[in-house]
Amino acid sequence: LTERGLSRGRCRRSFRSRVGFVFQDADIQCFSPTVRDELAFGPRQLGLEDAEVDRRVRGALETLRIESLADRYPFRLSGGEKKRVAIASVLTVDPEVYLLDEPTANLDPSTEGILIDLLGRFLDEGKSLVIATQDLLLARHIGERAVLLGPDRKIAADDGIEALLGRTDLLQRTGLAHSHRHPHRRAAAGYRHSHYTEEEPT
Repeated sequence: LTERGLSRGRCRRSFRSRVGFVFQDADIQCFSPTVRDELAFGPRQLGLEDAEVDRRVRGALETLRIESLADRYPFRLSGGEKKRVAIASVLTVDPEVYLLDEPTANLDPSTEGILIDLLGRFLDEGKSLVIATQDLLLARHIGERAVLLGPDRKIAADDGIEALLGRTDLLQRTGLAHSHRHPHRRAAAGYRHSHYTEEEPT
């Protein structure tokens, strides 16, 4: 892909129908007067029949569990609700490739679970996912391969997800994990937890 190539009308139409992008900030992505209109915009731009547009909109509303928001103004929704709407607006286009920028940012646990299930479904359907994220839980559930960027914005590692998640030193160096000291008084009250530990220097 090149900027010049994408400037051609035919290439732009093909790209938009095959590649969907979900922004980290849903306020950038949403612009229609209602959620229903937001979800219908993409398929209408593809020239689909009204019946097919309606079918896709209903399906996306149900999948993201936002049926009750269909006639609401997107900018009066909560951050998590707007993120669901943004994802649903791409779902109605049914692209082959999804590009997602920090898709779990500012989501509550329930919405994050819905998103992870949906991304898993995309993979089962043969879709391709390219995700920029600092969410290691999402990476472990969804990813197969990861490219880590260092503080200098250069590639620090490129490997399978499980291999990279096992390298605590690398995760700390790239800002995806940290070490800290804290008291363990809560253990006496039945509080249980686990975390990586580092050996004390001798």
